[in-house]
Amino acid sequence: MGNLRHTLALGLKLVRILAVRVGGGNQNKAD
Repeated sequence: MGNLRHTLALGLKLVRILAVRVGGGNQNKAD
């Protein structure tokens, strides 16, 4: 259970980082 929780936490962090990177990149390109 602990491992699953840790993996999910890391996954969410990666998804957020990727979303921010992609979103920021798109905004910069639009500007």
